[in-house]
Amino acid sequence: MEFFKPGKQYNFLGVAGTLTKVSALLVIASWALVATKGLNFGIDFVGGTEVLLAFDKPMDVAALRQTTTQVFGEEPEVVTYGLTDEGRYFVRSRVQTLLKPAEVTAIEAAINDKIGKPEMWDPSDEA
Repeated sequence: MEFFKPGKQYNFLGVAGTLTKVSALLVIASWALVATKGLNFGIDFVGGTEVLLAFDKPMDVAALRQTTTQVFGEEPEVVTYGLTDEGRYFVRSRVQTLLKPAEVTAIEAAINDKIGKPEMWDPSDEA
């Protein structure tokens, strides 16, 4: 299989100026986007709260998201963790704060009242 025919000449440098201009335009456009939109740092870089919850039975993710939105004050990311029938969920919120023990108790009570009592668990316990 031949991509380039023997003896044929290709003028790569003839289009170098055009490609340089296109490249410069794309770089300037990316700078403009960063300047106007900013960078979208994930929770790994901006911090936040991550909670692993386990229930006796699978829960409705929308209901769990609604309840945790009321608890955290903003809509967190709620993801099923592990098998879908295990009732385990990973909740990630950008809310970053050092909670006092009374605040932790109030949050646990709000989740218990609205959804049921979850079990906080650590995946490393299963290793």
